[in-house]
Amino acid sequence: MNQFVRILIAVCVSCALAACASVSYEQPTSGDRARVRFAVVEGFRVALPSSTATVFNYDDEECTNQREWMYLIDGFYARPDPRRLGMPLWDFNTNAAKEFYVEGNRPYYFMIATDAFGGGDLYTTTYITCAVPVFTKFETDHDYEVVFQMRDSRTCVVTLNEIVSDSAGARRVQLGVFDNSTLPSGGCTYAFSRLFR
Repeated sequence: MNQFVRILIAVCVSCALAACASVSYEQPTSGDRARVRFAVVEGFRVALPSSTATVFNYDDEECTNQREWMYLIDGFYARPDPRRLGMPLWDFNTNAAKEFYVEGNRPYYFMIATDAFGGGDLYTTTYITCAVPVFTKFETDHDYEVVFQMRDSRTCVVTLNEIVSDSAGARRVQLGVFDNSTLPSGGCTYAFSRLFR
């Protein structure tokens, strides 16, 4: 299959995704909760006109019981599904970020992944798959931001920020940066291999 045909297939897949619901996660309505913004931002230039990311959640560090939480796209989406909680420092388009309540004071195991054609025009592109594992805990009544970005054709990163508000205003405090080199062996490697079959 030549590269141009693969690009056309990818465009068709993107169009199909744009017709699907972008969120399957159900947030808690009471109890100990934190607010979290998940986002994708443009980095390494892709051949398609947008950057995308899918957020998967698991039960443990072995990435068992995979659940797809949401699909993010920094670009056109046929059925916009804005999810805002009024967190400060919003500087994303409607489809590129979503804000949710999550249960506070418990561990979370995510994998944030993308597959795309990148790095050139329609004839000189590379098919890219990349995923970043993120294991963290969100404290009750705190605000967080989880941002996915392709840095280059081989590196994707997730930046974890806490959004702190005080008398001086709101600011981001970086808590960590994760990349695809941190993918652990065992169950998470197997889970990654199954994402893009």
